[in-house]
Amino acid sequence: MSASPRVSARIVLIAVLLAACSAMTLFSGRYIVYLTPDVSLRVNTPDERSQLVAIWQQEFEGKITFERVLATGGWLVRVEGFATSQAALQQALRGLTGVADVELDAKLQIVY
Repeated sequence: MSASPRVSARIVLIAVLLAACSAMTLFSGRYIVYLTPDVSLRVNTPDERSQLVAIWQQEFEGKITFERVLATGGWLVRVEGFATSQAALQQALRGLTGVADVELDAKLQIVY
């Protein structure tokens, strides 16, 4: 006994939607970003730090949040659902204004 064309079409549609959802998985997490030496020298006050974070928020469509400056000099930031892979997210972070390097801080979280 075969399924009716209508049921088959629904099954195909569900499969396509599930595939699209898995392809759209966005990664989030906490990262440590290290500034370039020239930018590091220019952001000494909370106002200067806020200005740099505002630039990053524009570059990251508002999906980045500054948490704190670490004793190592790195900046702890949280990114919420921006890229489709961890590698793509880290590469995007490296492209931010004034960023020299990026490290994953905590365990990677996946947002569906």
